[in-house]
Amino acid sequence: MQSRFRLVGLLAALATVLTFVGAVAGAVVLIAQDEGIYNRRDIVREATGLETQEALTAYIGMSAQEQEAFAREIASRMGDESLDFDGIGLNEREQQHMLDVRAIVLRMQSVAQLCLSAAAVLAVAASWAGAGRRQSRRAALGGVLWGVSALGVAAAALAAAVCVAGFERSFYFMHELLFDNDLWLLNPHTDMLIRIMPQLLFERTAIRLLGTAAALFALVLALLAATASVFGGVIRRMSDANRGDEPEGESR
Repeated sequence: MQSRFRLVGLLAALATVLTFVGAVAGAVVLIAQDEGIYNRRDIVREATGLETQEALTAYIGMSAQEQEAFAREIASRMGDESLDFDGIGLNEREQQHMLDVRAIVLRMQSVAQLCLSAAAVLAVAASWAGAGRRQSRRAALGGVLWGVSALGVAAAALAAAVCVAGFERSFYFMHELLFDNDLWLLNPHTDMLIRIMPQLLFERTAIRLLGTAAALFALVLALLAATASVFGGVIRRMSDANRGDEPEGESR
């Protein structure tokens, strides 16, 4: 019996970790496809020290209205593989880079779907392995806490590494890992993307990503817990009914 409860805890821990990975991947997709991230003139102003809209327009190369339209266009293309990035004001190097970025975003979308689906299967499997026993709830809770603890240690280690290396160096290293070319090395004198999206924007976006991922993680974990609870209740009632239907001479 103890081995069964250990299995419940292990399944719950794996479901927790997969839920977190899926939440992070989902947060990346949501942010990348949000037109607001491509239209943050306030952050460009803060990063450059430019005060007026006229100065920002001259620096970026687009007026506020043009940038708003540009943001809608680029956000819509981030989720549609059939569209390219031609005709919206980007040069050839920027277009190729955005194709690379979109490929990563679509990959993250697949990762999110796979991880969250697997987490749901594991949550149901944990309920089944517990066979509706009340002790299985404690085992599942222990597994969730173990998974959250492991994620917390990993997140703390990553945060420490970023703090030691600095955001700029970490950002550079991340790009080297994600891309197999140097198209992401943009020049503010020739490439509009880097003027629209300065490093400060990515620093703020990283914080937003963490918040979005945490919210998704909590929401999905709560849904999985509710699903597992309902499924476990059904199993328990079926088990009680089967015991009640056993002939009196055969009961154990």
